[in-house]
Amino acid sequence: MQSTRPHSVLLGVAKAAALEAGEFLASRFGVTSEGSFKSSHDIGLAEDKLSEEIILRHIRRQCPSHSIYSEEAGHLDSQSEYCWYVDPLDGTNNFFAKLPYFSVSIGLLRRDEIVLGVVYNPISRQFFHAVKGGGAYLDEQRLSPSRVSTLSQAVCAFERGYVGEASDNSAPQVLEAVQKNVRRCLVMWSPALDWCLLACGGIDALVSIDSSLEDQVAGTLIAQEAGCIVRSVRNEPYVFPERRIVASNSELHSQMHALIPAGL
Repeated sequence: MQSTRPHSVLLGVAKAAALEAGEFLASRFGVTSEGSFKSSHDIGLAEDKLSEEIILRHIRRQCPSHSIYSEEAGHLDSQSEYCWYVDPLDGTNNFFAKLPYFSVSIGLLRRDEIVLGVVYNPISRQFFHAVKGGGAYLDEQRLSPSRVSTLSQAVCAFERGYVGEASDNSAPQVLEAVQKNVRRCLVMWSPALDWCLLACGGIDALVSIDSSLEDQVAGTLIAQEAGCIVRSVRNEPYVFPERRIVASNSELHSQMHALIPAGL
């Protein structure tokens, strides 16, 4: 039997999971951890798996029929119409380098539509959240994007999948085009938090090329619910599981898309 609980109730499940996992990560931050490379560019830590265990325990206890897609555990498919997308430590490289820019990211899809998302930064204790159709919030404060209207004044975050995962060499082309035209281009290794910065007006635009789905599910909804324009690099409406995305406030939308090379 599928869950029929309102998404606002399920948001409570995600919040409890993110807060407990985040507090665990905060308690471990700055403690020397032994890293193991999952690939030549992707490091893994024990904290990733331990944070994931906390989150999955919450979901399985409250929503036992739901499917889960998590960075460490992979796809745990129960044939449910609901599927949780979990990044238990978004910004593992930052955590390892003792940079306090990382988060817990949890999103929920129903039949391939993102219906809620939470992102928690346990160092700043910022809790971002959104439910489809209900707006986006930082704690209890409703979010809205910036009003910057020219590229030369804009700050843009750039995301990309790990080197070797992208299907072509397009990411460097896009990055170069963005860097040449905006005031500042940021590459900060925590996509979920970057989406939230866009949602609250801290940055003005974001380009994501082949970022992992669990990095962006929660963040894309938070940005959309804040009023940001989120579309594919082909300037088509964003539909999950699109992984090549241009997002910005409404004033920069056309200018940002003009930077994307044709045929991407």
